[in-house]
Amino acid sequence: MDGGYTQVSNIDLPAGYTYFAQFVFHDLTLGHLPRLDLRNLYGAGPKQDSRYYNSQRPWCLLEGRSLDGGDVHDLPRNPRGLASIPDKRDDRTIMLGQIHAAFVHLHNTTAQSLRSTSPWHRFEEARRRIVDLYRSLVSHDLLPRLVADPDRVLQAGPANHVGLGLPISQAFSLAVARVGHAMAKPRYRLNDRLEAVLLGESPPDAAYADLRGQPLDVRAVIGWEYFFPVGKPMNMQRAARINASVCHPLFHAPLPGNRTGSVPYLTLTAGERAGLLSGQVMASALGYAPLPPELVWDGLDVPAEVGGLDAPFWCYVLREADIQQHGRRLGEVGSAILETVIHAAMLSGAAEAFPHASASGRNPPTATVGDLLATIVGGGVCPRSRVSDAWAQQRRAQPGGHAVLLRRGNPEREIAQVAGDAHYPANWPGDRESALAE
Repeated sequence: MDGGYTQVSNIDLPAGYTYFAQFVFHDLTLGHLPRLDLRNLYGAGPKQDSRYYNSQRPWCLLEGRSLDGGDVHDLPRNPRGLASIPDKRDDRTIMLGQIHAAFVHLHNTTAQSLRSTSPWHRFEEARRRIVDLYRSLVSHDLLPRLVADPDRVLQAGPANHVGLGLPISQAFSLAVARVGHAMAKPRYRLNDRLEAVLLGESPPDAAYADLRGQPLDVRAVIGWEYFFPVGKPMNMQRAARINASVCHPLFHAPLPGNRTGSVPYLTLTAGERAGLLSGQVMASALGYAPLPPELVWDGLDVPAEVGGLDAPFWCYVLREADIQQHGRRLGEVGSAILETVIHAAMLSGAAEAFPHASASGRNPPTATVGDLLATIVGGGVCPRSRVSDAWAQQRRAQPGGHAVLLRRGNPEREIAQVAGDAHYPANWPGDRESALAE
């Protein structure tokens, strides 16, 4: 782990997927079983978690406003400026917080467009539509960008390694879900006017100290064309390649009690305390030929006696991605863990959370995460967007699709259409299976 001094950009992965993946991984790890149902957004629903909902319109989630009190939507916050959301991890960075706020606004706009005599049914229908869309984005946009064999995933769905008696969910939460640490860059441009460091102090003349979660200043409203391919290609930033290089701000990350700590150290320590299997043992158990320890440790600054030992699983996943995929996506073991968790989460959530939802038989979406965020920005999450007019004119709703992007007219109706035409994966397995083996 070299503090990011040899980070290389991943030309295949826009920077925004670092933070959308983190948003998804928080959803998957918020509870005992992985489920893709936006628990980090909805909590237990308005009946049990009413503090996250609008008391006058209980079918709507609470929304915050920027510091100037204008039209820019932020996370709802308490008087101390702390986010009042089910999963506080979604306020760790400005990018992650604005993705969360965008989904809140999407839910509320959808719920307001519905007509029902029951507030509860109004909420449930809006939630069903949003989760339906969200799952489609995970399975057809995010997952194929991360795994080793995207064509197979798109054609047949993710692989399933449940039933081998392995600690799959533990391996995911303590290692694979943390590959984003290696994908993060030390600084980002948020919009035409603002660039800031991820964590730590910017130069004294900088407009914004850093990009950790905080009450939103209008200067820090994200132009999503800088994070996703939805505008001028020259503007879009890329994620860092997945390897054993972690950007230096994460070695001095803020911790509770006004302390700082090393995220790589904390990640490795958490795996050790949990007794997480080594990368080589996990690879063998999954049926893959493990990478030799000397290859995993090659080029890393570790003591000589460590060079012959099996690698901690998080380190193995990072080095496997670097060795097998040149850091552009996960290797075979990391992909197997991620696909298995997504497979189980899809099956465990559909019937229980939404009794009328099916896990198969629908077409993939025609829009991406970036398309969705740009649509929401155009519909009122921020007062203006720098996405080019030429691009906005070129992109129109596709027959049977759900992309209605930045058009003039009724933004609430356009956002509601985005949510209303979501799809499940076409070839997702329909049978239900047990939860992941612990």
